[in-house]
This record gives sequence, C-alpha cells and structure tokens, in this order.
Amino acid sequence: MAYSYHERTISNLGYTIDKEGNCYNSKGKLLKGTIANTGYRVVSTTIDGKTIKIGLHRFQAYQKYNDEIYKEENEVRHLNGIRNDNSWDNIEIGTHSDNILDIPQDIRIRVAKNASTKYDQKLVDEIKHDKELGPSYNQIMVKYNISSKGTISYIINQR
Repeated sequence: MAYSYHERTISNLGYTIDKEGNCYNSKGKLLKGTIANTGYRVVSTTIDGKTIKIGLHRFQAYQKYNDEIYKEENEVRHLNGIRNDNSWDNIEIGTHSDNILDIPQDIRIRVAKNASTKYDQKLVDEIKHDKELGPSYNQIMVKYNISSKGTISYIINQR
C-alpha cells in the first residue's frame, strides 16, 4: 500500500493530537473534523495548495509509533472496534490479521456469512474440493478472487 505520509507532514507543521484523540492545529485550535463514509474521523487541511484529509486514527498512531505506521505489514488498529475512538489507549499497530481479530467474533461471522451467500452451491463445492487437496486459504482466495479469509473459512466450514 502506498502511503501519503500526511501524518508526518502535519506533525511537522505543529498539529497535535492529545491522549483522548482530539486534534489541534498549529495555533492550538481544536479541529472537530468529520466522520468519513468509512466511519473514521478525519480532519481536512491544505498542504501545498491541496486540501487533504487525515484520519485521526493514523495521526494518533503516528504520534505513538512514528514511522513504524508506514511499514507495509502494519495497519492501524482500534482495539475496541470503534472507528472514531482515537484515544491513545485504543490505537495500536499490527498486522492485517490482528486488525481483523479486533472485530468482535459475532460480527466477523455475520459478515462472512452474508458475503458467502453470493456464491452458488457449485462454486462452494469447488472451493471445498480444492481445500481437501491441500492448498492454503490464501491460495484459494487468490484462485477464486475472494478477498476475505473469513468468507473462505465460512464457506469451507459452515456451508
């Protein structure tokens, strides 16, 4: 994933984020921001004549972990699963698997179940047959162009 490094830029411009997840511009003014359609709280600012949006979860993670957030294997995690809770104690970095496991199990199952219903029984049977031959979930995901390991798991184990 390509990163924009805007978190570093606004930090260098004097923006801050406190332990509760409140963001302040370089003059100390509280920025309320908005909730993006992704559910994340974002603030907008202008850099080099362009308006950009910065996710406060990423800015908090940058304050906490610096450039570690830009490593390819790292994702910003909300430990309590609430996307607009950007408090210091709720933000961690980890792998994609860590991030998925932060989602409560009942929600993961519901999402996987809903996603798997779009696959017809013939395809489900093919996927189950392939799994019996020994490939990994990741290999099956690539073969069938399914992006969720949870969906593959649900298809193989529940359908």
